[in-house]
Parts: sequence; C-alpha cells; structure tokens
Amino acid sequence: MATLYLDRSGVELREEGASLAIYVGGERCRSVPLNLLERIVIFGRTSLSSRLLAKLAERNIGLAIVDRRTGGLRAGLSWFGGGDASRRLAQYRAYHDAAWRSGWARRLVARKLAGQRRLLLEAAEERPAERHRLLAAAATLAQILDRLRTEEALEAAAILGLEGAAAHAYFAAYTAPFAPALGFRERNRRPPRDPVNACLSLAYTLAYHRAGVELAAAGLDPAIGFYHETAHGRDSLACDLV
Repeated sequence: MATLYLDRSGVELREEGASLAIYVGGERCRSVPLNLLERIVIFGRTSLSSRLLAKLAERNIGLAIVDRRTGGLRAGLSWFGGGDASRRLAQYRAYHDAAWRSGWARRLVARKLAGQRRLLLEAAEERPAERHRLLAAAATLAQILDRLRTEEALEAAAILGLEGAAAHAYFAAYTAPFAPALGFRERNRRPPRDPVNACLSLAYTLAYHRAGVELAAAGLDPAIGFYHETAHGRDSLACDLV
C-alpha cells in the first residue's frame, strides 16, 4: 500500500471508476488505482469533491492536509466505523480510573525513553568523536527510566516533567550525528528552522494522523487519551502513542 504526496497548488482530485485521477490546470496528469492507496498527504491548495471524500472513507484511505510552513496537521480524514462499542465503553471507563491512567502513562513514556536511549547508544558506537556527549545523554535517560519504572505513585504532572527533562537531554545530544551545514542545533517547530526539524515535524504529523486512523479502525475513540488530556480538535490517544 502506498502514500500519495501532493506538494503543489492548483491540484484537483477526481474519482474515475476505481482510480484517483490527478488534474493540474484542468489537464489530467495521471491516475492511481484506489486499491493501491493507504493515505493521501496534501501540502498545497487542492480541490476534491464530497463524493471523493466519501469514497476515501469507504475504502479506509486516510487523508491528511499538512501546513506547508509549520509541518502541522491542518485537517484529516479517518473512518470511525461502528466497530465494537463495548471496546469504547471500556476505554471511557479506563479514562476515569486515575490509577490505571498513571500506570499507562509511566509504561508509555518508559517505552519511548528506552527507544531514545537505544538510539543514542547506537550513535555513540558509530560516532566516536561524539561518544562522551551521547553517552552522557543516555545516562540521563537511564536515570529517568529508573524513576519511571520504580516510582509507582508518580502523577501525570510529574511524568510530564520527567518526559520533558528527558526530551531536553535527548535532543541536546541527538544533534551530534548530523552535519553542521544542516543547522540542526536544537529541536524547534512552528515553524521548523532547519531541514532536520522540518523532517521531524512532518514525521510526527504523519505518525499522529496514522495513529488516529488505526485507533478508529480498531474501534477506539482517538479523542480520548490516557496520558494527554482531552482537547478540542485533538486526537489525544494518538498523541499518547506518538
């Protein structure tokens, strides 16, 4: 299954039988079989009909409209099918269980930090000149991981604080493997100020949208998270996973 990226303005999408036709300036450029598409990512000004939107939802093809400047998600389409209502009811009950949510948050952040620490250790092996800096950050993450795994009484605010401290240490060292010419000195966004941050922001946006689609397909409510609080217009459970 493929992802179709549309990065120019003035594009029109049309449904033509079992295919998606792409028009630019009224001229038909190409077509893509719908059964080969998993998602469509739009960066520029693009027009499409409500009929096509319905067809995409019917085929469970995700649609993400991304802000060209910030890399953030402006709008998206995912199909919230009927699924198993009892699964969503269980999700809502879990949301009101503070102890369960705290345990979920600790395990979730611990998994994320373990992956980041592993990446830093691998980078230290490949970049001897930056070894000390990378290992120091990995040691900081190990200390935070130990707290997450042993302090079961941690509340959400404390977990957020630990995650923030870990992110600061991680990105301070994560810049090491990249060429200085890329200008990647820190994590920044809205808008990202260098090519690496632009790629990171786009990757987070696409992962967030994909998580929302998969959660809905699994019969869960993407808007009800356990670590991130609910917020208007946000899929908080997708934020949990990303």
